[in-house]
Amino acid sequence: MSDFNTLIAKLEAATEGDRGLDGDIALAVGWRLISSIEPRLCTHTWFAPGEERGRDYLRIETGSKWEEKIADCVPWYTTSIDAALTLVPDGWAGTVDIPGKDNGCWLDPPNDRDDEIGRGRVYAIGSTSPLALCIAALTARAA
Repeated sequence: MSDFNTLIAKLEAATEGDRGLDGDIALAVGWRLISSIEPRLCTHTWFAPGEERGRDYLRIETGSKWEEKIADCVPWYTTSIDAALTLVPDGWAGTVDIPGKDNGCWLDPPNDRDDEIGRGRVYAIGSTSPLALCIAALTARAA
C-alpha cells in the first residue's frame, strides 16, 4: 500500500503525463522489468502480467551519447484515458470529468446498492483527466 501511496503522491504532483510515471505505474500493477547492460547497449525488457514474451526498450551508445530506441513497451497511462481505464479494478464504475474543465474522476466500488451509492467512492483530481483517472484507479486498488 505504501508503494501505491508514494506513486499516487507523484501523480498528484505531476503537471503532465510522463513516461517515467507510466513505467512506475506498470511496475506497481504487476509488470516486470528485466535489464541487461552490455558495452554500448542497455536493454530493458518489460513483461505485462501473465506475458511470456517481453517488449524491449533499448539504449544504444553512439559516440559520446546514448540514443533512445523506444518501443511502446508499457501503456501510456498518464496521457491516455483509454490506457488509464485499464487500471480501474474489475467491477468498479465511475466517470471522468470533461478534459480541461475540472480534470476530476470518481469511482464507485462494485455491488453498490441504491441506498449505499457513494459509500466507498474514490474521488481524485489531477492536472489532466488521464492523471486524475490514474490517481483514482490506484487509490481504488489500494483500498
